[in-house]
Amino acid sequence: MDSAVFEGASVLNEHSSPKLPAYVLITPARNEARFIELTLQSMISQTVPPLRWVIVSDGSTDGTDDIVRNYAADHPWIVLIRMPERAERHFAGKVHAFNAGYESVKDLPIDIVGNLDGDVSFGSGHFEFLIDKMAQNPRLGVAGAPFREGTFSTTIGLAISRMSGVDASFSGVPVSTRSVAIYR
Repeated sequence: MDSAVFEGASVLNEHSSPKLPAYVLITPARNEARFIELTLQSMISQTVPPLRWVIVSDGSTDGTDDIVRNYAADHPWIVLIRMPERAERHFAGKVHAFNAGYESVKDLPIDIVGNLDGDVSFGSGHFEFLIDKMAQNPRLGVAGAPFREGTFSTTIGLAISRMSGVDASFSGVPVSTRSVAIYR
């Protein structure tokens, strides 16, 4: 994990649903102190929480790590990985952070990996809905749904795409899965 510092328990979430596919989430976060608490609150209220949620601090300097540590202390399935600080901000940093998070979960008994931005919030049934869609259709590869990001809220419906280009959208509604997406 190239100088990443792993902080947190190696505990899986014992409250995850045995009926639905097991999933983990990875959140690359850089200076998200302003919004990450809303994301944390959204996640701890999920009706079907992940086995593990890895938040990768990509060199945050604004208190993001402290906020995550406070929640991780009460929820051992939340794990913080700290990447070294860097001066520049670029997309490659987010990719490196995601990859560091994936390295920490790749050997877990999971069916689905999700990418979750650190500045979004959503209702308590958000991931149950997405995971259930994947359970209903084992060939489904990518799923996303409406979310809130700061003062922005999507109002368009669910979009689900499969790998290999089969059934490219669900309900014929294309939406970006940039901030909240799960993958098989």
